Amino acid sequence: MLEFDHLRIPVTNVARSRDWYVRTLGMKVETIFWDERSMKEK
Repeated sequence: MLEFDHLRIPVTNVARSRDWYVRTLGMKVETIFWDERSMKEK
């Protein structure tokens, strides 16, 4: 089985993207980290 330590993918809608990865790929969210790059508006 393949396991990820962490994954960073730039998205425009965090909740919708997270739900898709959980529902479609069966991924499990353990922790969400926010950093300055995540919080900047474009």
